[in-house]
Amino acid sequence: MRPYFLTADIGTTSLKSACIDSRGKLLSYSRVLIDKYKPASAEKLSANQWLLAFAESVMELCAQHKKFSPEAVCVSGNGPTLVPIDSNEMVIGLLHWKDKNFLPSPPDSQSFFLPRAAWYKKEFPESYNLCRYFFSSHEWLLYKLGSDPVTSLPSSEYEKYYWDKRQCDIFNLDIEKFPPFVKMGTITGRISNEAALEFGLPSGIPLISGAPDFISAIIGTGVLEPGMVCDRAGSSEGFNYCALSDSISPDILRVNDLRVLPHYKEGLINVSTLVQSGHLYGYDHNTEIWGKMISSAINKLTVSGLPVNKMIVSGGQGKIAKYNQLKANMTGVTLAIPEITDAELTGNAVLAACALGMVPDVKKGAKKMVRIKEIFYPNKLKT
Repeated sequence: MRPYFLTADIGTTSLKSACIDSRGKLLSYSRVLIDKYKPASAEKLSANQWLLAFAESVMELCAQHKKFSPEAVCVSGNGPTLVPIDSNEMVIGLLHWKDKNFLPSPPDSQSFFLPRAAWYKKEFPESYNLCRYFFSSHEWLLYKLGSDPVTSLPSSEYEKYYWDKRQCDIFNLDIEKFPPFVKMGTITGRISNEAALEFGLPSGIPLISGAPDFISAIIGTGVLEPGMVCDRAGSSEGFNYCALSDSISPDILRVNDLRVLPHYKEGLINVSTLVQSGHLYGYDHNTEIWGKMISSAINKLTVSGLPVNKMIVSGGQGKIAKYNQLKANMTGVTLAIPEITDAELTGNAVLAACALGMVPDVKKGAKKMVRIKEIFYPNKLKT
């Protein structure tokens, strides 16, 4: 058997995990609803729910293997989410990306995270003083497994969107409370003996720094060349367009309400636009509204000089053939469906393979491991 990796992604509603081999083949899969572990008396999500969901997912993966022996673990997650812990490694809050708990950002700050930490300091000053680290969701989970305290960046260009000394000073926050940066795909520790016993994982295998979920999805769909598009179609939906950094005027993108962030590679940008409600208005609800919302989002890209002819799908919608064909028909865009539709998991496997030296870089790793199983063409039944 080829070597394989345990990859996981902390989503908004569920934690997904899989064992994926070095050629991109899915060996086992698990999806655990996070709210399953929400206490009846709790009003809000707790980070410990991710831990319990991960434990269940690993148990399910183990059951699907005669001998459970992944080469490494790599985790991605949603953001901007922060998990504050104290010096005893106890969780003392959760600043989830869906919550409206953040302070206004001054014009000279681009951080997605610091407004949330500043709100936490303002509302819970004693807890802030006790806080040892603010972790992103996936970095906290890796830390619980034995990783060093780190923050994983897709590239150095993302640093300003996380934090730096200047922006911490603006918000009157202590930069020491934010773990140091490492590049995604870095070995940041090994499964501790305690975690091995608790989760049923092999002790001592490498822990690999993952990425924000949208970056892992981009890698896991192979959207790494200018003109390629990733359709992230789960409980929410958005389009990520890969473009050359100097190919389009920032003013045009701003007018059309498009978000621009760096790609994982210098010289490329990720241009994104969101569909308000994902599959809420899908095939089984209000097809006309759903179609208009999707077409409108794609049109924002097109009128900005970023034509969309084909998209590679990541997310739960990609598993439903009627969604895919209907979307292709309504938008006039060809849809390619990977074998692993939860592409964050494939993206993490690519990062793990890079970290262990099995592939030379992300682009070549994705070419080797992203496998397209089906294509839906506009106004055709199915191909």
